[in-house]
Parts: sequence; structure tokens; C-alpha cells
Amino acid sequence: MGDELRWAVEAVGLAGRVCKWVQQHPMGVGRVEKVDGSPVTVGDFAAQAVVARVLAERLGVGLAMVSEEDSAFLRQEAGGGTLRRVVEVLRQSGVWIDATGEGVIGAIDRGAGKRVPGPTRVGERHGAFWTLDPIDGTKGFVRGQQFAVCLAKVVDAQPRVAAVACPNLCADAARGVEVVAEDAGIVVAAEEGSERGVWCVVPGGEQAEVWAWTWVKREMLKDDDVSRLVRSGERGHSDRAGMERIIEGMGRVKVDQEADGQCKYAMVALGRADLYLRVPPRTGYRENVWDHAPGVMLVRRAGCVATDIRGRELEFDGVKLERTNGIIAGEPGTHARALRAAMELGIRGAD
Repeated sequence: MGDELRWAVEAVGLAGRVCKWVQQHPMGVGRVEKVDGSPVTVGDFAAQAVVARVLAERLGVGLAMVSEEDSAFLRQEAGGGTLRRVVEVLRQSGVWIDATGEGVIGAIDRGAGKRVPGPTRVGERHGAFWTLDPIDGTKGFVRGQQFAVCLAKVVDAQPRVAAVACPNLCADAARGVEVVAEDAGIVVAAEEGSERGVWCVVPGGEQAEVWAWTWVKREMLKDDDVSRLVRSGERGHSDRAGMERIIEGMGRVKVDQEADGQCKYAMVALGRADLYLRVPPRTGYRENVWDHAPGVMLVRRAGCVATDIRGRELEFDGVKLERTNGIIAGEPGTHARALRAAMELGIRGAD
């Protein structure tokens, strides 16, 4: 495996550890409102600071990142209390024991870009960058349920390295997505150029070098098997009516799993689910690059297929996926059935 994959796993593994600590303590879970009205938690800021710090140490000046959060709110008078809580969380969790306000803001700013860099080499259409969602599935995080820390390296509009930490997903698949145990927590990771499959990493202790890495190759379904769909626990994240029509049109689909964030992609990649389906919730809606690049990389390397609901290739060439309309990600046969149902029913998504 390559150095960048190891660094990515280390970064999200430590960030996941911070977030789980926050979930278990009352000082950090509550949401605050930024100036633009969008919700964010102490965990978001702490996770982004940790990931950016790890990557900056490993990559040096070569870090280019497009991510959800920045330090603007923390720099304001209204954000002073939140910044102090972020520092305290990082220290008490043991992930960054000498954290300071200045250090946190500096780390977040290292990973706070909102513009995809241009080509740096001959033959490239788009430059290389990392993209991060420090807490994907904020509502699940606040409820003490599933969420994810999601990181990917994108090269020429396609993810090439990905690591998704699922701090509340058990390594033992038999325990199910509903079980949030003290010993839960895995990182699902993949890189371009490896054999078909993904790594399932169980973080243990403070040193990433001793974490347990297991190679996972998911099984594909037979033609008459029932497909298992995993979907978001938040109804507002997708057009549920359109989704239900596609499910009914497919047939042989079991819908009994819900999870927030890119845990859904991780579950498909690991073979714990066979389909993740997202129908845009409203006209004109466009996905963010950090919400899908990491997860799409995982399912692709697991031998699954990911397109939009019109069957178009996904391109990660901007902060918004302007040419992407919804998501179908799944085991090949299941993906084909879902795409066929969407097309036959005339479900075209956000346009």
C-alpha cells in the first residue's frame, strides 16, 4: 500500500477518535450556528484540524484541500467560546495534547480551500487536491448514531485515494448498523492501482502503525438474490417518493438499514449492503465533492458501480458536482436494476 493511503487512514482514524470522544461527553455535541445560518459542531472543527494537521505534517507545502469548514466563525467574537471548547476537546481526547487556539485555526486554514486547483502537469484537465468532510452525517452525530469522517485525494477529477472513518460502525458485521458500542469503530480505505477490494482498518491505541488492517473482497449477488438497500436516516436528504418508486420498480429489494453520512458507501464496499440510492431532494440541487468522492472511491475499488441516476459517469472537477444528478452506487447487478427502474419510470432527479 502507498504512503498516501496510510496517511489518510491515520488522519481520519484520529479524527474519528476525537469525534467519538465528543459524542460521549456533553461539552461538544451541541450544534452552533455560523453567520450564514448553517449548523456545525465542535466535533467538525476538531476533526478538520486533526486531518489537516496530519496531512500537512506528511505532505508539507504540497497540501491542497477542498473542505466543508473554515476558521471564519472561530475567529469572530461569537466563536471564541467554541474555539476554546475545540482546544479542550483535542487535549482531553489525547489526540492533540498541546493544542492551542492559534494552532487549531492554523491547521483548519491549511485545509479550508473552496476552489479546486487548476492543472499542474501536462495532460491534466484538473489539478490534484484532497477533499474532506470532517463530520458527514451531522444529525446522526448529534443523535449519537452513525456518522463518518471522509477524506479522498482527487486527481484529474477522479478519486484515487480514500479513507472513511465510521467511528460507530462495528467491525463485526453481525452486530448491525443499529448497534453503537463502546468498542465500535472502523476505517474503510482504498487506493488506485491495488487489486479489487478495500481495507477495513480497526484503530487501536495512539500509534497508527499498530492498527489492524484487513483486506476485504466483497461477494457479488446471484441473479435471484434479494438486494439490501441502505439509505439515509434523514428524510430531507433525498426525494423519498422518487426513491420508493425506484425500489418498487426494481423488485427483490430489502430496505431495513439506515445510516447517516458516507457510512452507507462503506457498507456497500464491505458487502454489508448492496445499494445506496440518492434521488435529489429538490430542483436544481447539486452535490458537494466532499460528500461523495471518498465513498465513490470505496465502492469502485470493491468492484461495485457508481453513477448518477441517469447512468452518467461521476466527475469530481469542482466544489459542486454540476453534471451529477443523484447517485446510484451498488453491486453491479443491483446497480443495473436500479438504473433501469429509474429510466423506465422517468425519474430524472433535480433538473
